[in-house]
Amino acid sequence: MVAADQAIRVNSPLSSIGTAECRRWSDGIFKKHQPIDGYLKAFYLQNAREYDHVHANQELRKISKRLMWDGFSCSVTADDDSIHNLAEATARQCDKIFNRWASVADIHTIKSHLVAYCQRLGFDFPCNANPSDDEESVCNKVLAGIARICDDRWWVRKIRKAFNRRIETILLDLGVVNSKTKSSYISKFLLSRFIGQQSRNQKVINSLDCVRNDGLVVSMADCVSASVANPVNRRNELMVRVRGYEEIATGLGLSGVMLTLTCPSRFHAFLSVGRKNPKYQGKTPTDGMEWLNKTWQKIRSKWARKGIKPFGFRVTEPQHDATPHFHILLFVENSHLDLLIDIFKEKALEDTPNEPGAKKHRCDVLRIDPAKGSAAGYIAKYIAKNIDGFSNDYDYEAGCDGEEGALRVRAWASLWNIRQFQQIGCVSVTVWRELRRKVDGEKDNPELLNKLRVAADSGNWALFVELMGGPTVKQDEQALRPHREESDIPNRYGERVEKLIGVTLQRVSSRVFVTRDHTWVVEHKARVIEENPVRYELEEESFLRRAPPVDLDLCQ
Repeated sequence: MVAADQAIRVNSPLSSIGTAECRRWSDGIFKKHQPIDGYLKAFYLQNAREYDHVHANQELRKISKRLMWDGFSCSVTADDDSIHNLAEATARQCDKIFNRWASVADIHTIKSHLVAYCQRLGFDFPCNANPSDDEESVCNKVLAGIARICDDRWWVRKIRKAFNRRIETILLDLGVVNSKTKSSYISKFLLSRFIGQQSRNQKVINSLDCVRNDGLVVSMADCVSASVANPVNRRNELMVRVRGYEEIATGLGLSGVMLTLTCPSRFHAFLSVGRKNPKYQGKTPTDGMEWLNKTWQKIRSKWARKGIKPFGFRVTEPQHDATPHFHILLFVENSHLDLLIDIFKEKALEDTPNEPGAKKHRCDVLRIDPAKGSAAGYIAKYIAKNIDGFSNDYDYEAGCDGEEGALRVRAWASLWNIRQFQQIGCVSVTVWRELRRKVDGEKDNPELLNKLRVAADSGNWALFVELMGGPTVKQDEQALRPHREESDIPNRYGERVEKLIGVTLQRVSSRVFVTRDHTWVVEHKARVIEENPVRYELEEESFLRRAPPVDLDLCQ
């Protein structure tokens, strides 16, 4: 692909395809989608050589049509400035529609007009009302949805994500993403966009300070660096928990097993040998995740019916052509191990069981032998590979060094909204993180709470799990639960969201032990804005702009 792209940029191969009118027409399409014109020219040239210029024109027209977003009548390859302009214009139009109907119609009529407008653009109106909600709750949720679609920043996120996914879906169909093209997991185009977005985000973070209500000022960059948003901290915490799982399993005499669950052939654009897969049906990583999650749900449901209660960890990572698959480390009672494996294979092979290679590749099982290596060692490479490439000199599937491979995986997960790591069973990691913060009234705290704090502070996940009730304890039977309260200040969309403020010791009393006894706001560095100050309320991994409540007159 790289060599072909370099060759066609001088335009000599394209100049001999079709008539002069064909060349003018194709040049117009290349200019319309200029950011990815190299991919389109390579595709056009390939079709012209394999078939003829008529077929090449037909296929190019189809691709060009898919690259146009009908709701905006523009190419999805639009740059970020254009996306911001679209978002501002769309938010203004939503505001006009709202104002046009606000004085003459009820909230449901207004919603119907805005829903229709959003649908014409190709988006859903953001309202999560449930059938069980009362009229007031429905009104509040509709008003919050209206506030969102009248906010250009909400539209920027929505449009950017939709455009990027459309581009990547098309590039997957063109065969751009695979090991053969040296662009595993994600296209070079979307990778460059991800890197640019990360750079812009870092500049914003570097320009902000976090100010506590007692006057303490901390750089936002330092806050991020100290949190699990830092890849190193994230990897270290995951490894502490995995090692703790192994200690628990060893103490209880449990067996360990590594399971790998892979999607059927129709989800894979390319074969492992680098050839196009003739069975590929245009599925995206989102489709692959849907299949994996449904299959995993069936497996766990049958385990539960059979009384099998495993615990462990799951890693989701891409194969070279961006298709997701699961690596699952589990610990289970010895007497249940064989049945657990049989059920796993049964459910994994319910879909197209006779497909060539299904029994070998769809579901792989590796029983962990402590004499050959630790359970943590089995999954450590997958954790590092998908975070920062630590101790992974080379990513053979991606064909690049480990650090770049990890960057590609993070970009892939961000683009497709993939949850990379998930704890299976066991106790609340939120409580674990909260106990590593300060808890009020430490001298008067119950002994169990202090023991849990010591375990969390020392990074002893095995002891923490034991004190919480064990690795298979039910959620409502754990010793501590996170405690959330509704915020006094609504978010920018008028919603009073729940905030995590501490933990509750369930077995002793209903007393709340506060871990977040300060209020933080975010300000621009080295200056105070006197007029219309922009201040943000700091959350664990995000911040929300302060805003007045939405007017509820329409609901009354």
